[in-house]
Amino acid sequence: MISNSNDQLIVFNEVKINWIVKSISSFKFSIYKNGIKYLPLNENNVDQNLINFNDLNLNMKYKSIQLYDVAIYNICNDLGIFKDELSLEVHIDTVKKWFSRAINTIDYLEKAFEENDVAGALIFHGHLLFDACLLEFCRTRQTKFLTLELTANKNKIVWDNISGFVVTYNLSKNFFDKYIYTLDENLVNEYVKNYIENIHSVKREEHSSNTQLQNQLKTDKPYILFLGQVYNDASQLFTIENDIGNPVNIIYKLEEILNRANLSLVVKLHPKEINGRNPVTQKLYDNPTYSRIAKNIKSNNIHIDSVNQYDTFQLIKNSKAVVTLNSQAGLEASLFNKPIFCYYKGFYSNLGFTNDYSNLEELESKLLEFINDDKAIKNELYAKGFFYIFFEKYCFELNELNLINKVIEIFNLKTKKRNKLLVFYKKQTQYFKYQLFKFTCKARKMIKK
Repeated sequence: MISNSNDQLIVFNEVKINWIVKSISSFKFSIYKNGIKYLPLNENNVDQNLINFNDLNLNMKYKSIQLYDVAIYNICNDLGIFKDELSLEVHIDTVKKWFSRAINTIDYLEKAFEENDVAGALIFHGHLLFDACLLEFCRTRQTKFLTLELTANKNKIVWDNISGFVVTYNLSKNFFDKYIYTLDENLVNEYVKNYIENIHSVKREEHSSNTQLQNQLKTDKPYILFLGQVYNDASQLFTIENDIGNPVNIIYKLEEILNRANLSLVVKLHPKEINGRNPVTQKLYDNPTYSRIAKNIKSNNIHIDSVNQYDTFQLIKNSKAVVTLNSQAGLEASLFNKPIFCYYKGFYSNLGFTNDYSNLEELESKLLEFINDDKAIKNELYAKGFFYIFFEKYCFELNELNLINKVIEIFNLKTKKRNKLLVFYKKQTQYFKYQLFKFTCKARKMIKK
């Protein structure tokens, strides 16, 4: 049983759990056999009714929770916009819908927490509205939480128990500081070598380049590569500040800089924008970044891969340098010993192997210094070390056992396995298998007769 109180339990949104585990019933049984009580919550049971707001505004709070913070991801993805494009006057109906859903979710969670002694909450992708509300509800009540997100590596999952929103940001740097001076350099080099050799087999499909087409991009000038991300992805939505405003502004600034420097710009848009689905509407993304920049790009020096035509890693190898916001592909580019220019709030920024910018002017200054004087920060040892630490020390292998062990660790649970129950369960399973075998034999004899 859980230590200190037999009535304590963990809660989770059972609608989203299948993003992480293969079988919900198997996961529930595995929790139960470890003596952990649980309460599955269901976002589909939340009241869908709209609320009549007397004075709707983006700074509204409900029971100490800022509605904008928990609803902004769903609002932007529902509308297909970035947060700087949101207008209350224009988008009032969508804001009402998601603010109403947030209030109803908070009421639903309040009832669940009042009726149960909750030890902690398991949160999946804490930017989606229900889990965002659950996360904020835990914070206001000082309840422990464990937030989980998938990574571009299909075998790994990243976790956080500090902020819960941009999951990779907090602990990745802590783990780097803890392990960087204890690593075996030969082990790290071998690990990175194996990763690069098998890179397409470990990437999630929606993060992968098209390996069927063997097209090679041909430019008459050296080029800087920009690695894009999904337009209104949480890693951009909750990170970019007013000095940048919108992710496409980085592309416009690069076009301006490289035109003057007589260099080409290659823009590799995220493959998921082409073949992926919006997690809020479940519709195809329909290339949101390209639809915005296509009509505004004037230069012949810019090449945009809007159909996933070129392999990302061939583009990285042939580039002079790589610019990104905080894409994981930017981290992978550092493995090729390329200068990386990334936003200062990236999960791998400020660690000694990237050139960090906080605004467009700083990006211009640092990029021109590299172009004109070949001055840029590169530290292959730190880059490879961080990559190894991130995936092998921080992330964990995506399987049920590891997930349950992480739950026990983060919530500080002492468990007592139900051995008698397991023996009974196994005996019952064997008995039913035997009865099924007998029935099958009888049926076969009857068919022969």
